Parts: sequence; structure tokens; C-alpha cells
Amino acid sequence: METTQSSASTAIAEFRRGLIRGAIGAFSLAAAVGIAAILQGELGETESRLAGSGLAFSLSGVLAAPSLLLIERRSADHWILVGAVGAAACGLALLASIAAIWNDDYEHWDLLWSFVIVALTCDHAALLKTARRDRDGDAVTNVTVGTIAAGALLGLMALIAVHSEQQSEGAEQFIAILAILVGLGSILIPLIRRLEPDRDGPAGPVASDPVESVQPSHGSVQSRVESLPRPVGSVDPETSLFSLAQSERLLIVEELGSAIARLTGPEADRPGAAERAALLAQIADRLSSTAG
Repeated sequence: METTQSSASTAIAEFRRGLIRGAIGAFSLAAAVGIAAILQGELGETESRLAGSGLAFSLSGVLAAPSLLLIERRSADHWILVGAVGAAACGLALLASIAAIWNDDYEHWDLLWSFVIVALTCDHAALLKTARRDRDGDAVTNVTVGTIAAGALLGLMALIAVHSEQQSEGAEQFIAILAILVGLGSILIPLIRRLEPDRDGPAGPVASDPVESVQPSHGSVQSRVESLPRPVGSVDPETSLFSLAQSERLLIVEELGSAIARLTGPEADRPGAAERAALLAQIADRLSSTAG
């Protein structure tokens, strides 16, 4: 089962890369047609349709990328349905767009716009879902869920508007409000992520002096080692001393972890150059003592 899922993910990844390469080629073709039209001083009907077809292929490829990535990353998850619908809608929208470009009597505009709306809705949700991180806090999670829900409702209202002959003023206002909320949520998510601490968070309060916070005295380490439970009964002295030495090393490694966390934590909480040098020196000293 795992081998099948891995093969499917690999195939989807290769298809997504090929689609992106195709989009790059289509964009380049459209640009070449535009340059040729500028040099010739006119753009013929065939050239216009070729450029429009290339642009439609490029946009559909870029639009389908989040859905394909969602399928690739969550092949065993129910979100695969969202990715599949989004990718299929992009393909159908591409076919309908090419038909509209090359057929002067094309009449199925409501079908074309329906495919576009479904593709945009699913791909927007896929983009937000694939951007999620396991360490995101509650605020980022709540805004992401709310934005996806507002986007789904916006897509539904847009579909109703496309297939309705008349639209009330209240419905149009509601669609406009939903569009604003979706845009706002999409912008706020990365900003809140930078402000909100990770779900894992630091192990404890950040001290004002990072050097002192990771430089315990020998007495503090010794007292913590002595507080560990002692074996009862007859114990080999060498085994007991070895256990105590291992415990002391574990405590030193734990304090090294807090020092490394300060150096690799959020940019706003990282120490200055002098403090970093002191921390690195302290880490080297701890490592040498642990190796000893």
C-alpha cells in the first residue's frame, strides 16, 4: 500500500513538474508571438489565437499547481478530493477556453466561467492547505480555516450568480464582502504566522542574559545529578560512577539544546554578535566537557 502511494506521489510530482515546464514554454511562446507582432506592426487573427491559447495553457498550468501539490502531499487524506476537483476543473477550463478562442460562435460562456470558478476555489483552498505548518498556532489555524470556508462560500455564490438571469443587489454586496474577506485572510495568514509563536514554542522563559541562562555553574549541575534517585542495594561502584557521569552528560546536552534554540530561534529573539560569540564558545566548552 505504501509502495503504491509512493509511486502515485512520484508520478504526480513528475506530472506537476512537466506542467510547469509546459507553462513556461507557453508563456515564452506567447511572448514570442507578441514580439513578432510588434516587429511586424500588426497581429493577425491566427497569431492572436495562438497567443491566447498559449496564455490559457500557461494560466491553467500555474492554477493547477497547488491542487497537484495537495494530491502529492496528501495522497491518503480526504483533501485529495479537493485537489482532484481543482486539477480537473483547470483542465476543463483550459479546454473550454481554447474552444472559445478558436470558435467565433462559442456560446457556452456560463460553462467556461463555472469551470474557472471551481478551479479558483479549489486551488485557493489547496494553496492555503499546503502552506500550513504543523507548528502553526491557533490564530493561524483559525484564520486559515475561516478563509477556506469563506472562499468556498464565495465560489458557491459566484456559481449561482453565473447561472442566474437576475441577481439581487443584496447578493452582489454579499459576494463583494466575501471576496474582501477571502483576500484579507490570505494576506493576514503569513503576517500572523510571523507574529504568533510556534505551537512547540521555547522550552521556557527567555532570559535577559543568554550567556548566563546556558552557563550553569558546576555546583548546579552537581546538585541536579545528586538529586537523581540512587539505586538501592549492592551496586558495583564503577557502574554507579558511570551512571552518574552519564546523567551529568545528559544534563549538559539539555542545556546545549537551549543554547542552540536561542541561536536558531525567531530572528527578533536572536542575540547580538557578541552574545552569539559567547554562546558559541560556551557550546564548544560544553561539547569538550561532554566528550571528556
